[in-house]
Formats: sequence, C-alpha cells, structure tokens
Amino acid sequence: MESSKTLRLARGLVSFAVVWYGTSGGGDTKDTVFLLSPEEAVCKYFGNSSDLLIHPKKNQRYRFERKDPNTPKRVAYLSWKKEQVWWWIRIKEE
Repeated sequence: MESSKTLRLARGLVSFAVVWYGTSGGGDTKDTVFLLSPEEAVCKYFGNSSDLLIHPKKNQRYRFERKDPNTPKRVAYLSWKKEQVWWWIRIKEE
C-alpha cells in the first residue's frame, strides 16, 4: 500500500490581490490536497457502511445507498449558501 505522503498532490499557487477586500494575496503558497478512497469515505471516516459497499442489495443502483443512515454524514455543503456540492474521491485508474 502506498504511504499517505505519496498520495498527496502538491501544487504551487500564485497568490493574487483580493480586489473585494483591497488586500494583497500574500506570498505564493504550496498547497497539498489529499483525496479519500471510497473505502475511507464509506467505511472509516463517515460511519461504517462497509456491508452496503461490499455486498450491495439486489436493487441497489448507487454505490451509496440512499437509506443508509451514514449518508447524511457524507454530504458536503457550501457554508455560505447551505447548498449541497459534489466532492471528489480517489480511485485507481485501470
């Protein structure tokens, strides 16, 4: 298994002035992003729904069952709009 350090994406970002606030963007940054695997999202960090992931129900169309009690824990919101948004997970390319 890969170490978590090799799974992080690091990118250099140029900071620009923030015109809305009349401030400089500050110094350039090197940001790191880490994406969870489906197993981490479904079985580890947001409640354990491993049974539905590993043994889907006969008519289960989606990887995440709508009636799963842990589904609300996996919803991402834009805090200023209180609106649901998609988030990314890490999958291995075949």
